[in-house]
Amino acid sequence: MSNPAGAATVFVGPGYRAREVWSFLKGHGLEALVLDQHTAASYGLDWVRVVVPAAQLDSAMELLRELESASEPT
Repeated sequence: MSNPAGAATVFVGPGYRAREVWSFLKGHGLEALVLDQHTAASYGLDWVRVVVPAAQLDSAMELLRELESASEPT
C-alpha cells in the first residue's frame, strides 16, 4: 500500500505496537495516522503502518528513537 500524498511512514509492525507509537506521537503533538488496520484484519494479519505528514518526519523519528531507548533494558 502506498502512503497518502504528503505522508511518510514512521512505523510498520504489529497493531498493538502501532497503536502505542500512534498514541506517543499524538501525545507529542504530531499528526499521526494508523493505516491498513482493516486490510490486515481481513487477511488475519496484525501488521499495520503509522504515518505522519512528511514535514513532521524528522520530529517523529527523533521521538521514536527516544521512545526506543527509554524501553531498552539497562
